[in-house]
Amino acid sequence: MVYAGYVPAKMPTVATELDRALAAVTNESSLEIIGKLCYNAACSPKEDKFRRIKLTNKNVQAAIVEVPGAVECLLALGWVREESAEDDALVLPAGVYMTMAHHRLIEAQKHTARKENLVAQADKVRRGQQAAAAASAAAAAALAAGSA
Repeated sequence: MVYAGYVPAKMPTVATELDRALAAVTNESSLEIIGKLCYNAACSPKEDKFRRIKLTNKNVQAAIVEVPGAVECLLALGWVREESAEDDALVLPAGVYMTMAHHRLIEAQKHTARKENLVAQADKVRRGQQAAAAASAAAAAALAAGSA
């Protein structure tokens, strides 16, 4: 409802710890894996295999452990580190459940990261084209100076 022609104001939101942790992860493949892990935990909350992430798994190592901010993101989502004699793992403790809201937050960050990566690639191409144009102009100027 609009009163006297004014549109309703949108209150600014304050970034939560989870928002900051998600924003720290800019690797799309890492966000894809984190999203899939949380989606599986949200869809099958009673399945123990979806409530445990082995950090010693080579795919998890590459996508989560070695990516800056990815483990911290999972910790902010509610996962806790479990260090045992046989392996390092993250688990969802009893009483903590992933929701589709968590999954949507991860998907939104994945979309943002994809846009930022595309903008960075476009800037790189544009800078390369500008450098090529400048080199071409310099070569043309040198050629013109040599023939004069």
